[in-house]
Amino acid sequence: MDFFSSQHPLYMFDILGCGRSSRPSFNGLKHIKAETKFVEAIEDWRGELKLNEFYLIGHGFGAFLSTLYTIKYGQYIKKLILLDPWGFNSKPEESQLDLRTPWWIKLLAFITQTWTPFSAFRFLGPLGLPALKLLAPRWKRLAPISQSGGKSEELYEYLFHCNIQSSSGDVGFQAMADWYGWAKAPILTPNNSRLDAISTTIPIAFVFGSRTWVDNTSAHQIKKQRKNTDVKTIYNAAHFFFLEKSEQFHQCMTEIFNDTSSSVTTSYD
Repeated sequence: MDFFSSQHPLYMFDILGCGRSSRPSFNGLKHIKAETKFVEAIEDWRGELKLNEFYLIGHGFGAFLSTLYTIKYGQYIKKLILLDPWGFNSKPEESQLDLRTPWWIKLLAFITQTWTPFSAFRFLGPLGLPALKLLAPRWKRLAPISQSGGKSEELYEYLFHCNIQSSSGDVGFQAMADWYGWAKAPILTPNNSRLDAISTTIPIAFVFGSRTWVDNTSAHQIKKQRKNTDVKTIYNAAHFFFLEKSEQFHQCMTEIFNDTSSSVTTSYD
């Protein structure tokens, strides 16, 4: 954050129903109405700040929502930057799911047919924090160094306390997700691209980690078919590449902000 805010005005927000944002009910909403609720919350935020031309950056599910926002309110967007975006590809045929899908996504898909991903932590109460540490050891590796010289516990505590609050955004995500890893209304299907509603005068930049679980084939397909589109890869990094490879991420984003990217797909070692 310090890196970006030293060069540009920076506004950050948690999407509706997540993190420190308000937590309205998404219960009973179909996927299209859930999409609308998320998008209108972003527009309400923009309107309060009176931003009329800005770069919109989203990560994962947030990148999907950023794309939906740009489809409806593209007149305010100077550039759309999508970090490891979820929800772009169509769900594979059932015969391909067993071959291509990581085991943990299959497990989450089974669980989220009934519960949201954070239901277990709410059920466990105070035992949820040690359970999170046990089930997600990667956050220990990515956590900042504390003043005592060890790994800080703040990241675990933040994730835990945000996600044990009343269900909201995770219910909205569940309404929009198909088998957890895909969107019910993906951006790209064999016969349709929702990006057609975004003017080609708005540049789109995709950034992926080379070891991410997110399928990037749709981004490369979009790049071939759409002007003003760029795809970048940060090597030896997974879904949270901005934590794993911060220097490479800063270099990548500086090029995107300064419009110095080439038309050739760029990689960062």
